[in-house]
Amino acid sequence: MLEKRVKKMFQRRKNIRNTQRKRNKGGFLPFTRAMMEFLMWIRWMELRDLMLTVR
Repeated sequence: MLEKRVKKMFQRRKNIRNTQRKRNKGGFLPFTRAMMEFLMWIRWMELRDLMLTVR
C-alpha cells in the first residue's frame, strides 16, 4: 500500500521534472536539480532498506 503510494509520488515528481526540463532547456539549474533528486532518491532507498532489515 505505502509502496504503491510512494511509487505514484515518484512518478508524479518525474513527470513534473520532465515538464520543467522542457520549459527551461539548457542552463545548469535543471542538471543540479536532477542531481539533487537522484541523491535524495538514493538516500530514500537506503532508508527503505534499513526499514526492511529492521522489520
